[in-house]
Amino acid sequence: MKINNKTELDAAIIVLEKRKQFLEALLVEQYKTTRDSLTAMNLIKDGFNRLTHTPGLQSSILKTVAGVGIAVLTNKLLPGKSGSILKKALSGVAEFAVAKSAISNVDKIKAYGISIYHNLFRKKSTHV
Repeated sequence: MKINNKTELDAAIIVLEKRKQFLEALLVEQYKTTRDSLTAMNLIKDGFNRLTHTPGLQSSILKTVAGVGIAVLTNKLLPGKSGSILKKALSGVAEFAVAKSAISNVDKIKAYGISIYHNLFRKKSTHV
């Protein structure tokens, strides 16, 4: 754009000042958006969403949780802290077998859990 006189110069200055105001407003808006996204809660949510949407990770997390849950359950049910060495060894073997079984059948356990959840918490339909 070639400026030849004072009128064109004034018009160009006005256009550039409006562009400057627009870009400043855009920069301020982007700053606020970035600041809000960097709050602790938003960072935690973003990290959790990335974890839950990573392929294959859900299955391994589910297997780990199932294994830990079964291990805790068998520790509570089987006597492992008291008694003879034989009882402790049998308790450890039983715990390992149950955990191994649970980890290898995670899909079945998940299906049963979902079914139980839906049966317990579904809305009761009333037939008139």
